[in-house]
Amino acid sequence: MAPRALRDCAPSALSGVVVRPLNFTVRPQDCYVAAPIVKTALLVTAPVLLLITSTVLCLYYAERLLAPEQTSQEYKRLRSGEIQIPSIIIIPSNVGTEPDVDRYLEDSRRQYLSNALERERRLGRHGLITWGSLAIFGALVLWIALRIRRNAPSLRSNNRWSGP
Repeated sequence: MAPRALRDCAPSALSGVVVRPLNFTVRPQDCYVAAPIVKTALLVTAPVLLLITSTVLCLYYAERLLAPEQTSQEYKRLRSGEIQIPSIIIIPSNVGTEPDVDRYLEDSRRQYLSNALERERRLGRHGLITWGSLAIFGALVLWIALRIRRNAPSLRSNNRWSGP
C-alpha cells in the first residue's frame, strides 16, 4: 500500500505536535453535608429524655416509699371512711364483751390501714428500683454518647466532606 493509504487508515499525531494522554485520575469532590440529625437524636436526645423521665419517676416513687400516707389513694379513702372495712368480720369466740368487740374492730381497721401503707411502700420500692436503674442506664448512655460526639471528627467545623 501506498504511504498515503496507511495514513488514512490509522490516525496518528501530526508530526511535531506533542499529545498528552488523557487523565483518568479520580479526585474527591467537595460536597457540603449537614450534620446527621438522626445520629444526633439517637446519641444525645434519647438518653437525655430517658434520664429526665426516669429521674422524675424516681422522685415520685421515692415519695411513695417515704410518705405513703400522701400517695396511697386506698389509705386516704379508708381513713376518710369512704371505703369501709368489710362489714362481715368473723369475731373469734374469745372476744365476747362489747368493749372487746370494739377493740377488735379497731384493730382490724388499723390492720387494713397498715396493709394499705405497706402495699404503697412495696410499689414505691419496686418503682424506685426500676426507674433508678433506668436513670443510671440513661446517664451511662448519655456519658458514652457525649464522649463519642466529642471524639468524632466535627462536621460543623468546616462543614465539608470529601466524598469519593
